[in-house]
Amino acid sequence: MTATDTFNYALSGADGGKAFTTLTITVTGVNDTPTSVAIGNVTKNDSETVSINTAGAFSDLDSNNVFTYGATGLPAGLTINSSGVISGTLASSASQVGGGVYSVIVTATDSAGAPTSQTFSITVANPAPVAQADTGAVAEDATLTVSAANGVIVSGAASGGVDSDIDGDTLRRDRRHHRHRGLGRGGGLRATLAAA
Repeated sequence: MTATDTFNYALSGADGGKAFTTLTITVTGVNDTPTSVAIGNVTKNDSETVSINTAGAFSDLDSNNVFTYGATGLPAGLTINSSGVISGTLASSASQVGGGVYSVIVTATDSAGAPTSQTFSITVANPAPVAQADTGAVAEDATLTVSAANGVIVSGAASGGVDSDIDGDTLRRDRRHHRHRGLGRGGGLRATLAAA
């Protein structure tokens, strides 16, 4: 980019004569390197929808420049678009890669090819499952048998009784948190209730 300035001036001789002319100055500009500020770290969950606008972290003194954005180290399911927005839906297993911590480098390159980069982290956690209360009925001294298909995890026959996990992990009962020997790993139950 160039800028031109022209002005007139006069030359005076010892005998009082004058001559008029012009001076033209042309200034050729150079590209200013873009600058950037830190991008804040982000924490999300498996299977969560993500939108992170990184464009605000990058600037350029040359106002006519247009940035091209790129990113490396993104979790599966995320991409960066031409506006510098990282978006998408995280994979259901994103928290299981590298301890769930992703070091992401975002690079903005100006129209003249000069780049600037910032690094930030996206930490992905595995969300806890949601457990629902379950009920069952059986006659005195009879055996209550519940299959895994309709057990304490699935509970398909009970309204609102289906346990769930937002990122689709397979659920199983945890033997550390119950004392009933008849409760199966898949959620089935077999119990005989004696008279009180």
